[in-house]
Amino acid sequence: MRTLREEVKVFSDVVDAWVDLMNYEEVERNDGSLTRIYFRTTVIVRQLVIDRFCL
Repeated sequence: MRTLREEVKVFSDVVDAWVDLMNYEEVERNDGSLTRIYFRTTVIVRQLVIDRFCL
């Protein structure tokens, strides 16, 4: 997976762990605002992470 810095790689499992944490925090939040939903990396198709498709 690409990051903002080319030389740094992040495993998708790390991103998925953060997604789980963020979704848990959203469920626990009760400030009356809209709930956000964060998606795991498995819902991202390969074409979306290839540069030429992200113009």
